[in-house]
Amino acid sequence: MSVGRYSGRISFLSLTFYLFFIGYIFNHFPDGATLILANGLIRIDGTLLFSLLFMGIVLFIIVNRANNLGWEFHLMLFGGYTGAIYMILGYDWLISLIGFEFLNLSTYLILSLYRGTESATLKYLLMSAFFTTLLLLSISLFYGLTGSTAFDSLYASMNYLDPSLTLWPQLLLLLTLSFKLGLVPVHLWVPDVYDGLPMELVLWIGTLPKLAILFFLPVLHPLLLNVNEYFLIGGVLSFLLAAISLGAQYRLKRFLAFSAIGHMGIMITGFAIGDYHSFWFYSLIYFTASVNLFLILAELPGIDLMKRLSMITKNYPLAFAFMIALLTMAAVPPFSGFYAKLLVLFGLIDVRYMVVAILLILTSLRTAAYYLRLLQTTFFSPFVTSLNNNELNENNELRVSYATLIAFTSTCLLPTTQLLLL
Repeated sequence: MSVGRYSGRISFLSLTFYLFFIGYIFNHFPDGATLILANGLIRIDGTLLFSLLFMGIVLFIIVNRANNLGWEFHLMLFGGYTGAIYMILGYDWLISLIGFEFLNLSTYLILSLYRGTESATLKYLLMSAFFTTLLLLSISLFYGLTGSTAFDSLYASMNYLDPSLTLWPQLLLLLTLSFKLGLVPVHLWVPDVYDGLPMELVLWIGTLPKLAILFFLPVLHPLLLNVNEYFLIGGVLSFLLAAISLGAQYRLKRFLAFSAIGHMGIMITGFAIGDYHSFWFYSLIYFTASVNLFLILAELPGIDLMKRLSMITKNYPLAFAFMIALLTMAAVPPFSGFYAKLLVLFGLIDVRYMVVAILLILTSLRTAAYYLRLLQTTFFSPFVTSLNNNELNENNELRVSYATLIAFTSTCLLPTTQLLLL
């Protein structure tokens, strides 16, 4: 029996069992409890278990979408997820750094499995290697100042050290995290890498690695307190850049890349002001809609220009799901993206950052106009069919996995009320 032939089914069943296992632990984990393992190297609490569960669901969708690929692809997917687990659960830089590097290496290999992605993979590899070096330098400086790599010791030492001594390691750590999230000013790789990859790989690099870093941020937050204002500036500049740049894009993946930069900026703005409620809620809603959107676009054959999106109207369920996902990301009421952005806005008002709040309102109106223009191009422009007729079936309809489509449309519809805010 060939392992490659059944690799998709093996991955699907393995991940299903894992999700049930994590879900069972999460359901029975005591509220407010924290479990310390391996002499303080690993820490587990309810929030971290939810993070693993949410990332597992995202990986489940990616595996389902890529079930016809070889066993190497599935092995790298699970390798990346394993690295994310160790990075998030690690309570010492030794464990978290190993997980961080395992996630990086798996991502490099995943991006290189497709032919024609060499340029995008090389750009990401070289820039990621540079910022990983900065991270290692930051950890070395922290160790030199405190004599420990354990997070609890680092947290305690930060209260007694001169802020001028910890500024450089904090800035280096901040730059590495900003690069992985695609924030200004280290965002230049995002549009180039997105544009050079097929949508299946954009689905990976635009979701799980960023989710891992976002879920790791609360663990690192005590190490970033002295540079919180720089994090806030990076978030504000990111959603400003998105509002300026979206209107100039005509290639679909570059549009999605600048959209991701803007949404990451809003998430980090909520995190930098200490509003974890808006940070978690926005992350949940954005990545739900984002995975939905990437999944839909991955079903479309050879889509590179936005004007060719009109072919989606040949399939009504697909077009409906696309509209729901786009309106959610545009923060149009009554969809959940509106309430997520409203929470960030209320958080800014509570801490008296009125200028940032006004900028968020103005940029939100501008970006919403670009999303609506994309909908207008999709549904009201002349139909542009694919150049390759083999990508359509005998009824001139798109080939779509209806089970996946219905599941994700339902997922995106469920949080469109205010119930999650209660």
